[in-house]
Amino acid sequence: MIDWYLKNRQLLRSLRTKAVDALRHYENDEEQAAKTIASYMQTDFKLLREHWHSMYPEEKFGYLGRHIGFGERNDFNDIIKHDLPPIEESLDELLLQFEKSLPNSKTQPYVAEERIAELAEIEKGAFDTAKLIRLLRELNVAYNNDAHFTTGILVRAVIDHVPPIFGFTTFPEVANNYKGTKSFKSAMQRLNDSLRNLADSYLHVQIRKVESLPTLNQVDFRAELDALLSEVSRVLQDV
Repeated sequence: MIDWYLKNRQLLRSLRTKAVDALRHYENDEEQAAKTIASYMQTDFKLLREHWHSMYPEEKFGYLGRHIGFGERNDFNDIIKHDLPPIEESLDELLLQFEKSLPNSKTQPYVAEERIAELAEIEKGAFDTAKLIRLLRELNVAYNNDAHFTTGILVRAVIDHVPPIFGFTTFPEVANNYKGTKSFKSAMQRLNDSLRNLADSYLHVQIRKVESLPTLNQVDFRAELDALLSEVSRVLQDV
């Protein structure tokens, strides 16, 4: 499954890069160069369909194939803004479903290694992901050692670290104002409302006569965090 996911991720990244290049050629009045790139994208799309359908043949890919076939300026805009994001989201959702189907053991990290690798591969631009990646790796260490307080606090640190990538100052602004998909906004609301309150209690509630310690279930925001990191990766690759 992981190899299948990574291959699809590579093909989608290639399609996005080529679409950006083709659009740039159109803006420079180099229509023929853009058409040539569109022909390469047709090959990538064929490979994507074949590889994806080897496990999930029901995927239709929306209007991606049609827009590649037309290959006009507005088609490349649609590919970048409207066609690829829901396919990428669907791919990540399939990976999450696969992870949830596995036995509940520490063989699965809190943050998938392929997600961390994906972020690490992004070239440094307006934002440096070094601290983010270190937080994610420390989060996996905490999770692997049943450090539930630390797990919750580190997830809080991550969500407070990334808002500038989305053009905001605080995570509540991201959760309430970022124009993502409906499922993304729902996941961000859970992180903002539930996770932030939990982490605040871990950090600020003073000693009491009787304590109730957190369990893994209480700090399990793996799906929501992965949705956030997926969007972070997508936005950084567009910058």
